[in-house]
Amino acid sequence: MIKTTPRDYTMKYQGKNPLEKLRDGEPYFFVRAQDKLGPEAVQAYADLLKRESDKAYRDNDDARAGELLKQALGVLRVAHIFADWQADNQQFVKMPD
Repeated sequence: MIKTTPRDYTMKYQGKNPLEKLRDGEPYFFVRAQDKLGPEAVQAYADLLKRESDKAYRDNDDARAGELLKQALGVLRVAHIFADWQADNQQFVKMPD
């Protein structure tokens, strides 16, 4: 079994184009750090992953629960990176247009 960390999930597309993984015609949603609502939106996704992790633990699927928790922590890291970027680049932060 290969162990992964939250950082692995954050960096899993480093140097890769994640859009190449889309299936033909598959819709997607894109959030940028400049979006004022970005950190909160990413945080909400982390919360959903944590909720699913908790469900997996209750169902005694510890392996799945652990993977979901690592994903949640990785996504939470992204939310913090977004928030830090916004703090350092306030002139670019705006509501979506």
